[in-house]
Amino acid sequence: MLHNRPADHAQPGVEADLAIIDPGYEYVLKKKDIHLKMNSDSFSLRAEKDDVEYVSTGNFCCPVAVKNSEADYENGLLLINIPLVDPWDNAYDVPIH
Repeated sequence: MLHNRPADHAQPGVEADLAIIDPGYEYVLKKKDIHLKMNSDSFSLRAEKDDVEYVSTGNFCCPVAVKNSEADYENGLLLINIPLVDPWDNAYDVPIH
């Protein structure tokens, strides 16, 4: 199950939280079983246990600060804190003639 919960301030420069629940309800996954990769616009999650593989991907609505992201896994719940980046920070100012 995948939950995308926006931060309290739904504006660029804040953060979003992503929570993923271990579907086994028995906390069968260990931290070493979970592989999370992120780009500035998307993520890939893979978890393996015995002969079962869980794979999920998703896109972010705004660019994220990948290197400032954090993830914690405890009691079957993977919480990922993802800082958002203002998409206009490096925007090109088009001259108008």
